[in-house]
Amino acid sequence: MLDTKKLITRIQSLRSNLGRVRAIVDANSDATILNDWHRLGALKWYLLLALEDAFSLCQQVVASTGGAAPSSYAECFEALHQMGVIGRSLSERLRAMARFRNLLLHRYWEVDDQRVLEMARNDLNDLQLLIGALDAYFRLGA
Repeated sequence: MLDTKKLITRIQSLRSNLGRVRAIVDANSDATILNDWHRLGALKWYLLLALEDAFSLCQQVVASTGGAAPSSYAECFEALHQMGVIGRSLSERLRAMARFRNLLLHRYWEVDDQRVLEMARNDLNDLQLLIGALDAYFRLGA
């Protein structure tokens, strides 16, 4: 059974972390971020937290249906698509973000900082779309 209170709490966390990412990129040029390890580190951290929030939401939803536990972050977003919560295109974009999360966390020395900026500036809407899809699917009013 889906714990909607927990789901809403995690959505709020995702929104908060998205807000932190946006605050950094909106207030600074790419050059400023790339040349300041404090800002770049904060950007990576909050982006990673947002991606973790998205996966936690995904896991919670999949688990609530009694489905098999996804073996990877990317697989979880495919499961949301199979359930009809999100469309194919969004699932594919979120799966790509999940793979980027793995790189950011496990092979951080290989991360292209310019790609971090591109994701922070251009791809956050996909996480907003996930929130909207969950809100609509479960009628959360969140």
